[in-house]
Amino acid sequence: MDEYLSEKEQIETLKQRVREYGPYALAGVIVAVGGLYGWKYYQSSRAHQGLEAAAKIEAIAAQLGGGDAVGAAKAADALRDGYGRTPYADEADLMVARALVDAGDLLGAMARVENVIRSTADEEMKAVALLRKARLQRAMGKPDDGLKTVTAALEGGQVGDLGAFAARFLEVKGDLLGDKGDAKGAAAAWQEALAKDKDGVLARELVELKLNQAGGTVPAATATGGAQ
Repeated sequence: MDEYLSEKEQIETLKQRVREYGPYALAGVIVAVGGLYGWKYYQSSRAHQGLEAAAKIEAIAAQLGGGDAVGAAKAADALRDGYGRTPYADEADLMVARALVDAGDLLGAMARVENVIRSTADEEMKAVALLRKARLQRAMGKPDDGLKTVTAALEGGQVGDLGAFAARFLEVKGDLLGDKGDAKGAAAAWQEALAKDKDGVLARELVELKLNQAGGTVPAATATGGAQ
């Protein structure tokens, strides 16, 4: 109600100015009032669009849960066509990408992940997509490409602040270097990953196991059961 009264008061003020300054102010009044209601309409439209998109992504999740990956993929395409400016389009692509990986369609999954990298304005969402891209490149047997993706992310070339994701990127960097036979480089990456994992995002026992197998030493402060 307060917002309505404030809006009404603004319009009354504009009317008063017309009476005071005459017809020369009329054009300004029309533009101002039109802009006021245009902005309100825009906000309302965006909120409605978000609700519709949220309902559609729930339907996509249900399709994936029911094993209908093909139907979910088509629905995700429709969601991006109709609601591409919402984060739901990106979320749907990531969901479908995961299902495609499970089905062995790595190229299809990569296309979905690339959609998100191109479209999202959310840095956390982009970090997730870049991490999945690097893992997909590894699964495709392209460690050099994966290392390029990881390095660009770690150096801030695509995401400003990786935050807790830095530890995950470093783990994947170690995996990629290990695939290339660079045990020393892999060990160094895993050690750094453990050192940066302040939020507990890693499967620490697994990373420590990989580090030990590569001939590295788990830092005492990060060892399982060690000082925190």
